[in-house]
Amino acid sequence: MRGNVGKYGGEPGDLYIGVQTLEHTSIRRMGVDLYSMLNVSFVDAILGGKVVVATLTRGNSELRIPPGTQHGTVLSIPGAGAPILVQGQMEERGTHYFEVTVCLPSPDEIPSEMHPILEDLAKIYDGKSGARTT
Repeated sequence: MRGNVGKYGGEPGDLYIGVQTLEHTSIRRMGVDLYSMLNVSFVDAILGGKVVVATLTRGNSELRIPPGTQHGTVLSIPGAGAPILVQGQMEERGTHYFEVTVCLPSPDEIPSEMHPILEDLAKIYDGKSGARTT
């Protein structure tokens, strides 16, 4: 496609613009969808809850963590992705996906008053996790 005639009757020309996007440190883009990792405490993964997540299009948004969320579960916020353009006009947005990483505290991060609670939980839950111990 040729450009318009120049301002003072000059030759029409073309304008080429190159756009390069830089990678975000914590968000990956695939088409119109965005992907992030989400660290969730083991307590929130078990009981469920809500966390505030950063999105590029909506700022901080609340995301619900369902009870029993497993490591690797993918949660999403539809409409928080990159714009979907139709004939140069934004029609809607893609989805922002969050892959859950369930974070376990290191032994030195567990308060001493939590040890008896965890031991009681282990007795109640013994053999029900699917894991085999010897």
